[in-house]
Amino acid sequence: MAKFLADEQGLNEAKMLQYNVGQRLTHKKNKYRDLERRLEKLLAITDTMLVSLFSVAVLVCLPAIIYGSSRNAAAGADVECRSVPFWIKAHAEHESRISENPFVQILVERLGLKPHPEGGFFSENWRSERSVTVSEPDFRAVRSAGSNIYYLLEEGDFSAWHWLKEEQIYYWHAGGKAKVHTIDNSGTLTTISLCDVLQDADCVYETIMPHSTWIAIEAIQGSGFVLIGDAAFPGFDFKDWKLGRATDLIRDFPAHSDIIKRLTRQQ
Repeated sequence: MAKFLADEQGLNEAKMLQYNVGQRLTHKKNKYRDLERRLEKLLAITDTMLVSLFSVAVLVCLPAIIYGSSRNAAAGADVECRSVPFWIKAHAEHESRISENPFVQILVERLGLKPHPEGGFFSENWRSERSVTVSEPDFRAVRSAGSNIYYLLEEGDFSAWHWLKEEQIYYWHAGGKAKVHTIDNSGTLTTISLCDVLQDADCVYETIMPHSTWIAIEAIQGSGFVLIGDAAFPGFDFKDWKLGRATDLIRDFPAHSDIIKRLTRQQ
């Protein structure tokens, strides 16, 4: 009888242990399920926030992209497009610049081109691993020895007036004609055409851009597109680059107000 009671007690304890283990497993499963639900909600909120941020970027930047203005004049909002984070702005610009030209689509895909702040598309395909020290009376910095990009403009598009400290070499790859305009420190405006010399005797295959010069490039009507290369020495750095404003440039170079207005994206 005692043995029977002992066996029954052991069996009850085993059942109780099994029950407790089962309860703990159920509790953990519920806990994990709750954690999973919370994670799904968090991901949904994150997706919504990203979509919202992208939508805001489109609303703020689209007028600037279409009309060449940095302010959302249509909405009357005193919010400048450049205040939007670059990665959001780039996506908004990319969506607004989808080309219908099949050659442009192929080049954008195969060369990994992305929207450039000046206009058009670009991708860096070389940057020297060597460094150089740039030393001038009012400037000293360490830069890459050199860099190179592909740069593509579609017919009717332009690279807005910009200033760069580095020297550059532009060279024509494919497509139609691009006009390269420069304004030097003395206020002299110069225009050079890049295109196939065999098709147009007034063109050149490459041209050298002096350092510290204002530059604008446009793909002329009828060109379809223009693909050029741009080598910079020392290597390009956005710290040495600035995008021109029409009011500032016209103040400094009033004789060239027409071409400045036509080829700027910021008033």
